[in-house]
Amino acid sequence: MKTLLPACCIAFLFTHISVAQTRSPDLSRSIAFNAGFTKHGTGDMRGIMFGFSYEKKFRPQLAWGVELGTTIHDGSYGLLVNYNGQEPVDMSYRFTVAGAQLVGRVGYDFIRSPRIDLGLRLGALVRYQSSSLPNQLSTYFPGPGSQFPFPVYLAVQSEPQRTVSLGAQSQLFLNYNVGRKMFVGASAGLQLDTNGDTMFPQLLVSVGRRF
Repeated sequence: MKTLLPACCIAFLFTHISVAQTRSPDLSRSIAFNAGFTKHGTGDMRGIMFGFSYEKKFRPQLAWGVELGTTIHDGSYGLLVNYNGQEPVDMSYRFTVAGAQLVGRVGYDFIRSPRIDLGLRLGALVRYQSSSLPNQLSTYFPGPGSQFPFPVYLAVQSEPQRTVSLGAQSQLFLNYNVGRKMFVGASAGLQLDTNGDTMFPQLLVSVGRRF
């Protein structure tokens, strides 16, 4: 009886610890909201980028993840016209390039500590884009032989308005852990695609939660 009681206590404690370990979360997964500024190489347009990402650790310093995001860039060819001596009229030609993309990537942590994660992400993407940016734009001003008393634009479109392309993305990231589950971060990235578009730099901030 004296030997049976300690054995039962040890078995109970071992079972309790095992159940507690299986129930406690390993925090190997995370979701995050990412947003920031990016520059579109086609026309050197500035814009915004935002999206949601999911990441899963499969090694202490390795993870795979997916991100669904969108970008909006715009620009204009500025033109103010003083017509009939009145206040200047804004007759600028404005355009927008917007897209949505799905990214699959792998990340590696160079530095991993209780407070910070510093690493690199590499990924492949598929992107849908719609653009009103003309391939050629000519402006004809009033003068001899002109039938109009104000400037006239001639836009030439030699590419589709809507495109679907494949691409690649790289990001250098830094996450700071706020407590055990929450984190904030920042990243700088480069993106290329088969449509000939380049987005650099991509400067984003993130807010996420591990579970």
